[in-house]
Amino acid sequence: MEVNGKQKGSTKLGKAVLIMLGAALVLAILVLGVFTITGLEIEGNEHYSKKELEKLLMQEKFDSNSLYFYWKYKYGEPEEIPFIDTIEVEMLSPHKLKVTVYEKDIVGYVEYLGNCMYFDKDGIVVESSGEVVEGFPLVKGLSFDHMVLHEALPVEDAEVFKIILNLTQLFKKYSIKPDKIYFSDDLQMTLFFDKARVLLGDDGNINEKIVRLQNLLPGLEGLEGSLHMENFSENTENITFEKKSKAVQN
Repeated sequence: MEVNGKQKGSTKLGKAVLIMLGAALVLAILVLGVFTITGLEIEGNEHYSKKELEKLLMQEKFDSNSLYFYWKYKYGEPEEIPFIDTIEVEMLSPHKLKVTVYEKDIVGYVEYLGNCMYFDKDGIVVESSGEVVEGFPLVKGLSFDHMVLHEALPVEDAEVFKIILNLTQLFKKYSIKPDKIYFSDDLQMTLFFDKARVLLGDDGNINEKIVRLQNLLPGLEGLEGSLHMENFSENTENITFEKKSKAVQN
């Protein structure tokens, strides 16, 4: 039987397609085998551990492939990770990548409708979560009747955010971690540490107050009552701690 030119052409085309598919398969196997992530070098993380970030960054099927991972975080649109602003990726080798994370500039959070609303130094709500994340102080006493993500907290006096920023920077510098910060209507501050509270008053002499508080905190452990620092200055020698009165039992 004779084979005409069209049949010969079709046979050659079919063979070419099979060769291309075979080559693509071999290339895919090589890529999947060679470009496999064995380690991520992570920098910039504070509120997530390395293991937590690895789990959050590598959730999809092909995330363990270094080429795919690099393309995804360099040019793609991956899902947002809570509290992370931007992610930069650098390929160090076929098996290792360097990941630099830039966390959102959060200074505290407020509670609203059962959620924790985290805000930045300007009072902009940058994150909403149903869980409390360690490292950010709870702020109480601020008055607002509504809240919108990515917009400023509608408080009466925006000056409070400058005070909060200064406070949280001092907390970080001196390794102080209050359970919460309470503001009165006239911006008088109270810090809560378990059953003890520290009345700071306004933000006058705040640096000196926090430095002194750092030395006093170990002595407050296990105590219930109020430490009065409202009128503290660099010349203050004695600070009063008022123990909470216990009810008399009959």
